[in-house]
Amino acid sequence: MHIMNTSTKSYCPVYSFNYSYRLAPEHVHPAAFDDCYAVTKWILENAVGFGIDRTRVGISGDSAGGTLAAAVAQYIHDDNTLPDLKYQALIYPVSQLLDIETPAQQKYRRHFGENGGMITWWEAAALVSWYVLGKSDEEVITTFMENTQTPSQFWQEGVQAKFVNHTLVPEEFTMDGYYSPLPTNREGNVKLWSDIGSTLLDPRLCPLMRLNMSNLPPAFVATCEFDAMRDNGIYYVKRLEQDDVAVVWKHYEGGFHGVFGPSWPFTFKIGEQMFADYIQFIKSHW
Repeated sequence: MHIMNTSTKSYCPVYSFNYSYRLAPEHVHPAAFDDCYAVTKWILENAVGFGIDRTRVGISGDSAGGTLAAAVAQYIHDDNTLPDLKYQALIYPVSQLLDIETPAQQKYRRHFGENGGMITWWEAAALVSWYVLGKSDEEVITTFMENTQTPSQFWQEGVQAKFVNHTLVPEEFTMDGYYSPLPTNREGNVKLWSDIGSTLLDPRLCPLMRLNMSNLPPAFVATCEFDAMRDNGIYYVKRLEQDDVAVVWKHYEGGFHGVFGPSWPFTFKIGEQMFADYIQFIKSHW
């Protein structure tokens, strides 16, 4: 995001802090969150020394960075010793891992197959394994590839189950490649759920799992047509709106995961428009 931060500063007279955080598989969850939260808290606690009004600090991120930005915004809000962040800008965030056969993911598989797109289906499942366990575990990878990580009992009784529902996705988004409703009747891998279910329900990993979104900072959420993570952003938008949090949701037809720009070495018109909308949102929340 260094290039993005530099570009943001060229359009907005702001201080920009670029986070580095510990990565999986060497460092498992919640290491990445802990680092991002610690840095954000430090900035707020030391803002005056930089000549910064600590009531005007926002947070942004794309992809996994968008996930971390959403989670940090939640936990800063819960810290009574700190002011709320001014805004949260989330570019195609990953908000949940309970269901990885959302309408968007089904569409993505139809267009690009399991071995196409930015990463393969196996690689996506392996990333979860690395992030949660710190290693490549075949049971975890197979379970996620089969989308049986969440047992039927949770889908029927779990409080957060209602947050992950294909009917929340606009109908026009399910006209292309959608073939299977949410598998709530699958038994699922009950043993694996007993091992990692609490992690999948942890808002620090999956921000959608937070039970109450009320009074969180205003949000900008960007989603793209050809992005397997599209519905993760939509689910998060719906939750924020439900709890009366101000949200600007921008959806980009023809866009894909990674298009946000301008970024070297490629520049896409859709990415430039997304960036322009992002800058407009920031300016509206100075």
